[in-house]
Formats: sequence, structure tokens, C-alpha cells
Amino acid sequence: MSTVAVDPRIRARRVSVAREAGRRRLRRLLVLAVVVGVALLGLAVTWTPALDIERIDVRGASHTTPDAVIEATGVAPGDPLAWFDVGAAEHSVAALPWVEEVRITRSWTGEVRVEVTERVVVAALAAGDGTWLLADGDGRVLATADAEPTDVALVDGGSASAGSGDQLADDVLGALAVAAAVPPSLRPDVARVSGTGAAVQAELRAGGVIALGGPEDAAAKLAAAAAVLATVTSGCVDRLDVTLPDAPALVRVPGCV
Repeated sequence: MSTVAVDPRIRARRVSVAREAGRRRLRRLLVLAVVVGVALLGLAVTWTPALDIERIDVRGASHTTPDAVIEATGVAPGDPLAWFDVGAAEHSVAALPWVEEVRITRSWTGEVRVEVTERVVVAALAAGDGTWLLADGDGRVLATADAEPTDVALVDGGSASAGSGDQLADDVLGALAVAAAVPPSLRPDVARVSGTGAAVQAELRAGGVIALGGPEDAAAKLAAAAAVLATVTSGCVDRLDVTLPDAPALVRVPGCV
């Protein structure tokens, strides 16, 4: 059997190509090993006690306890800081009844700061079980009270089954928007806000009503009402129409000056 002689140059070339392919495979394996090693090292570092959450600082919460806010974040001291989902924590804290806005930041010193802006009670609504619902201007129930509040206006409507964190029905939102717009100087004088649609009015503690029409431009309408009432003796208002805030119309109680 005869054999074919291979040119030594061709054999050398084949050996060189095979060796180069082997070196390329080795380089790829080394690069892959380095990448995997760095990833594993990074993962291990995130779980070290040096990058744990050391403290959680809650600011701005007065009606909501710091413990309730911390519980809502879903984390606690000792948890890995790198795995803390800030967005999910903000969403959870924002669901608390009193919380209007929340901003959560973290620092690599191990501190998580939760800054809360709370909602403000603007009105109370009678519930069917004898309790009172305390609500903000957006119609969110913030808390319940056993006795009728005397420091905020009362609003007709509501829901007997509503509880803290619930949203009230749309039919009371106009009255609540008006209650929220009552300026500080007028709050002690307003006893109740009632009506829907284009027939919202504020009842005065000394008697008489302020007719606002619809709840739109409530701030301007109530500012006009406050300016007029400052010139009228308490108890002498029968009806003050501020549907057009630039042209308020006052009807006095007969006999009043």
C-alpha cells in the first residue's frame, strides 16, 4: 500500500492552525471564567454585612407611626441594601391611609430614609354606624372618629362601610373640594358643606349660607366670601352668592345692617 507524502510546509501550516484555534478556545474560556468570577464576587459582596441596611429613618409622619411606615417598606435593619426595591417600597408606603406623597432614598452608609408628606383632614362625614369618617379633599378616608368633630366642616353623604384608606363616592367629591378650599380665616365659620353638581353651598355656624354654584374655582369663590363676611356682622347673613366671585351678591337677614 502506497502512502502520499505530505509537504512539510503544509504539515507545519496545519499544526500552526490547530494550535492557534486551541489558543483562541483557551482565551475564550479564560474570559468566561473571569466574567463568572467577577459576577460571583459581586453577588457575594452584596450579601456581606458591610452592605446591610443599618437604619431606617422615617420623617414627616405624625398620624402614621414610624413602625407602620417601616413595615410597609418591607425591609428591616440587616437586610441587603443592594436588593432593596425602592420603587416597590414607595408604592406600598403610598397605600397607607394618611400618606399623600413618599420619597425613599438609600445611601451606601446603610441608611434608608423615608420622607412622607401626609394628607390633611378637611371634612367629616357621618357613617351609618354612628361614627364619623375623616376625609381629605380628594375623597380619601383617613381615619374614623367616635364623636362628631368640631374643628372641620361636615359634609353630607359618605358610605357606612367605608374605612381608613377607602375612596368615597363621586357624589361627595364636589363638596369635599369646597371644604378643602375654605381659607383658614373662614374655617371657624363654616359648619357644613352640602350639595352636588352646580348646587354646592356652605352653611355658616352663625346662620346663613354661601352659595358657590359648582365646586370649580372654589378657592376664588371662598376668598370672595371671606372678604364680604369680614364686613358683615356675624349672624346677619341670609345668603351670600359667590357663583361669580368677582360679583358676590349678599342678602342680609331682615333687620340687620
